[in-house]
Amino acid sequence: VPGYSLKPEYVRRGRGHEECAQGGLELVLAARLREISYRLMSKEPLPFLLSTPTWDTGALEAAELVERLTEYHRLNVTPGPADFAQALLRLRRDGAADGAAAEAATRLGSAEGARLASWLGPDGEPAPALRRVGEPDPQTHKAWQRAGTAAAQVVFHSGERAALQREFPEPFHWLGRPHEGFTQCYHWYEGHPVRASVLPEDRETQAAWLLPQVTLAATAGDHGSSWMLPHLARLGGPAGPALHAAVAAGLGGRYVESRRPAVEALLVLAARGELDAPLLGRELAAMTALGTVKPNRLADAARCAAAAGAHATLWTVLAEVLPTLLPSVRGAGEVLAVAASCAEHCAATGPVPDAVAAAAARRGSAAVTTEARRLSAALATG
Repeated sequence: VPGYSLKPEYVRRGRGHEECAQGGLELVLAARLREISYRLMSKEPLPFLLSTPTWDTGALEAAELVERLTEYHRLNVTPGPADFAQALLRLRRDGAADGAAAEAATRLGSAEGARLASWLGPDGEPAPALRRVGEPDPQTHKAWQRAGTAAAQVVFHSGERAALQREFPEPFHWLGRPHEGFTQCYHWYEGHPVRASVLPEDRETQAAWLLPQVTLAATAGDHGSSWMLPHLARLGGPAGPALHAAVAAGLGGRYVESRRPAVEALLVLAARGELDAPLLGRELAAMTALGTVKPNRLADAARCAAAAGAHATLWTVLAEVLPTLLPSVRGAGEVLAVAASCAEHCAATGPVPDAVAAAAARRGSAAVTTEARRLSAALATG
């Protein structure tokens, strides 16, 4: 490889990354590899990489980065721009510890120390993703021969990060621009955990980018990309609306193997105390109303989660969904049966939801009526 071709200014790129989140993340990986290779060929290699993760998700402790910068300062070494930029993106935010790390970074008296201190403040906060219901472009999906994807669906718009575009090397700028979920992104395949480690503390943004691909598993004859959900659940940063929406879409996957990763992600978030069960329930209710999530598929996924012992969590989730299904949405009886079983197992109490009470008061022995009465009895005696 000729050394001149590894210089940052020599980088050539197409426009494929503009329509694909993976392409945007790969720009960063490519920039880092080129930088490292150029330093090796110039016979001035870096003593060690600033961005080496502390955790297997890719996250880096701020105190550890301060120690590495201190050693760079002692050795009079200038950090690689891409390596330092990646290190900042990997920083794990930890409240009070951030303040101590920022003070230590400021005491270094270097430009990198000042940037680190600033990044541990508001500049480094991930941008919130904004939710909307949108109509996908049918031609986009037609290009990939995917059917059934032209219905309204939930999408998220990832926010802009001005500091990232202003202060980071050019290959990182794409990550700081606002984007909506990608319909032409077709390679959320094995190896994505490496690309996900570019933003290990911003799972909300990655979930916003992934959501359309997870939705495909629910709306089209496509396995989608729900297999990535457990990994996103284990990353850092806020577990907000975009991540919960991606899990909700995954629970409605057409195939069992598409639903299982979403169940695992739900259980991971619950075990970490990061699951907002009412939020997940409201998102499921909205997707059920849109037709993205089918009640029978949701019932199957809920049974799997309940089998793992998440009865109280599932009851809280399903309580938000039931008003959308009752009185007569097809498959409502299956969801009611799971909700009643969960309420019985966790001894749930509280008022009977109006929609459930109305269904229970109906005459006959239809599945909806029978399960509504069972749920009402469980809540009354719990």
